[in-house]
Amino acid sequence: MKYYTLEMLKTIYREEYSELPANEIHDKAKKLHTQLNTLDIYWKRSNHRFYDNVDLYGGIQDREARYRD
Repeated sequence: MKYYTLEMLKTIYREEYSELPANEIHDKAKKLHTQLNTLDIYWKRSNHRFYDNVDLYGGIQDREARYRD
């Protein structure tokens, strides 16, 4: 995931919503920044769990041995 800094998000909000006061832009950017970081953490944990439990490079013999059990 692309990392967005608080300053980048403020700039985006200023361009899209130029009528908003600075403190409201800061609050909205901070909230979005927190949400994006939270989603990024969840995504990384999910990927970690997936790759810990799945053997993507297992050969045919490995798969056959698993199914025999």
